[in-house]
Amino acid sequence: MLLDVMTVLLVHRTHVLKHLLIRSLEIVKNGMEIIREPSEIIAKTLGEQAVGQDEAVRLASWCVAVPAGDGNILLLNNFTKELVLVENGEDEFLRLPNLSESDVDKIRGSEPFDYLSRHWFIVPANLDDKNLIDEVRSVVSCMNKPEGIIGYTILTTTDCNARCFYCYEQGLERVNMSRQTALDTAEFIKKTAGRKIKLHWFGGEPLFNSSVIDIITDELKKSGIEYHSTMTSNGYLITDSVVKRAVESWNLKGVQITLDGTEEIYNRRKAYAGSKGSAFQRVLGNIEKLLQAGISVSVRMNLDMDNAEDLHKLCDLLADRFSSYEKFGVYAHYIFDGKTADSLYYALDETYIELEKLRSYLREKGLTRRGKLGNTIKVSHCMADKDSSIVISETGKLYKCQHITPTTESFGTIYTGVENPDVIDYWRNRPEDGEICENCPLYADCIRLSACPDDFAFCPQVIYDEKLEKLKNAMLYTYEEYPETKQS
Repeated sequence: MLLDVMTVLLVHRTHVLKHLLIRSLEIVKNGMEIIREPSEIIAKTLGEQAVGQDEAVRLASWCVAVPAGDGNILLLNNFTKELVLVENGEDEFLRLPNLSESDVDKIRGSEPFDYLSRHWFIVPANLDDKNLIDEVRSVVSCMNKPEGIIGYTILTTTDCNARCFYCYEQGLERVNMSRQTALDTAEFIKKTAGRKIKLHWFGGEPLFNSSVIDIITDELKKSGIEYHSTMTSNGYLITDSVVKRAVESWNLKGVQITLDGTEEIYNRRKAYAGSKGSAFQRVLGNIEKLLQAGISVSVRMNLDMDNAEDLHKLCDLLADRFSSYEKFGVYAHYIFDGKTADSLYYALDETYIELEKLRSYLREKGLTRRGKLGNTIKVSHCMADKDSSIVISETGKLYKCQHITPTTESFGTIYTGVENPDVIDYWRNRPEDGEICENCPLYADCIRLSACPDDFAFCPQVIYDEKLEKLKNAMLYTYEEYPETKQS
């Protein structure tokens, strides 16, 4: 069944492959065209590679290829992030380890071979790919550390007007951030902030206590601190007044809003307290208000086996109403309910089949924002293992992860700073890599955390397939955009 799903995933790329057949005729005379330059910081760290004339070679494990017609290939170096189009690459470069010595000698003197070996696409057969990535990752991590904190996730409240059955915050006391704590939070930010900070409003439902957003942003504005903000919200409490403040004071750039189904299912699953009329219709109207104000909206569809079919109907509805808005997008995810990802593995095959069907339908309806290639090697998993990001709770406690449960430990407060560095170290801890990591093309983009409840201690095949497919789609998108970027 999984193979059937992966086949469905390839269908939406048919028009792109036709485009590639035409573009393949435009390859420069030396047999290769550079579509995207490598990451400057990675290129400087690695330098150019010198491969011996008689040295046994192979394609590096971090390379990913997509057919481009007539034996040509799009070839991504997922380590350096460089993307090239190679003439006859399918017959020659992809088969390097299986070619005879005489065949290797024929291409060894070609311009594409020379370029690909200097730029780390072709590597010595005995190179330890994974170890090299680890070494460069360590160097880049040290070079890229910003001064101060640049990302603040702020819980304005742990209260919420929705009663989602899967909420991981069940059991938390419902508390609003006080005016004084908001003022103290602003002072803490002033003392610790780096340049161009990002504030993320979280909860509970952050708009349940929106006045503290006004307080914090007003204080930062008075101090001349440059900031923009985003928000995770259920969308129910958005009003014209909220939108006006979001644009004029909060510098709100984007909002994530969860929709778990069409009207009847959504209203039942959200079960808003004190709701009058249809909460579903109200939220749709509020999404439109945000979009009309130029604020980006990302709809998250939380899928389980009970609402999977209905979410396809929701896709149709959203496409009809919002597809004309450039800043509107939708993504789907399995429900995160506070359990560890590993404990959900028993259901992954079934759930992921439905999830990939939904994601394929989202692409078909034009609701998925096109993926883009990363700019450099990944050095952190998320805010939890970044020194430059922290979470501030409604009472002023400091955390490393926004998924706060009754048992989550804080590492300090806005008043005392770091009190428990062991908590910070706990979130930095990474599980041991498995054998599958040794030659994985995705390893440069993969950081796992032992403490993350939404991450796997291993790599299920369904998730590997999903990530690789996403990367290939990003390659195609970058190639589609290439004529325009080249001219500009």
